[in-house]
Amino acid sequence: MHFVRTKEVTAAEGVEVGHREESQAWFCLIRQRQWKRRTQPPFKNCVTRMYTVSLKNMELFSLRLLLLTVPGVTCYEDLRTFEGTLHETFQAAANAHGLLESDSEWHRCLNEAEELAPFASMVRRLFCYILVNCSPADPYELWVQHRDRLSDDYFYQLRATLGMSTHEELDQENIEIIYKRTLGDIDHHLQKLGFQLSDYPSMPQETISTFDSLPTLQSLEILELREYADINHQSSLLAQNYAPPE
Repeated sequence: MHFVRTKEVTAAEGVEVGHREESQAWFCLIRQRQWKRRTQPPFKNCVTRMYTVSLKNMELFSLRLLLLTVPGVTCYEDLRTFEGTLHETFQAAANAHGLLESDSEWHRCLNEAEELAPFASMVRRLFCYILVNCSPADPYELWVQHRDRLSDDYFYQLRATLGMSTHEELDQENIEIIYKRTLGDIDHHLQKLGFQLSDYPSMPQETISTFDSLPTLQSLEILELREYADINHQSSLLAQNYAPPE
């Protein structure tokens, strides 16, 4: 009905108008499924209503935001198009329009966690927390920039399985498998929080379950934690050796 109205209003007015302007000057006859122009001005005093949307449903929130902002749209593809580029999601289109805030704060948060967290599973839990509670504007870009550290334990495990050193490069097929395992773990944590990966359509959706390798990963985390403790112990010894005399 909205797109039908937009076509009728555009034809009648001769200009492209947005949702707010349409609702102020036009009203809907539900039974006839027609839009009629209001005949009693001033139109600016008309109160229009539109259902609210929670920020937790970022895709639907972005759709609502675009409907309120972009004039003259006649289909969903128009809403997802900006400067000639058709975006895959409404969230990506809203981000291109500059309607959503920057994710720089969440990038800084993850960068700091990547330096301080002893193993990757902690960073993955933080990533899930940001998705659920902070409504990042571009979850896909957040994933792309941090997926290597998010997958660090899986890289370590696969190299150990293949007998490779940490300096040897994996082929692209194995890298994609690792990313899918990481996404599977992220989806598992999201489900514990009452969400799932499909709630974030801009994120890659193809995953591999990690349950079969859970005992190995627990052992790997213990090993990483011991290495982290050894590094701290060595740093403490160095600090004592170079401490200035009293």
